[in-house]
Amino acid sequence: MSGKRDRKMRLFAGMLAIIGVIAVAVLFALDSQTPSAMPGEITGHMRTPLEEERVIYHIVQEGEDVFSIARRYGLRPETIILANMGLFESGPRPLKAGTRLIILPIDG
Repeated sequence: MSGKRDRKMRLFAGMLAIIGVIAVAVLFALDSQTPSAMPGEITGHMRTPLEEERVIYHIVQEGEDVFSIARRYGLRPETIILANMGLFESGPRPLKAGTRLIILPIDG
């Protein structure tokens, strides 16, 4: 019985950790949010039919944050964060130019 309870507690603790990372990342991004359109920035990116069916990669440009990238692909910021959890495991941090992000085909 104790083994089941321990597994449930570890699962619960893991879920709380993920929720905490997302919440802190959102708050951090809100604090450092850039204007919605930088000079020369492509806004309202429409995904092609091929992009809508598969995972794609995005190389972070100077001045981009999770929110601007999510807007570009029509996704929620949480989807970008969850797809790239390895970047945010030790807490929220600004995205560095040149970082490769996974962009999922749908919100999830």
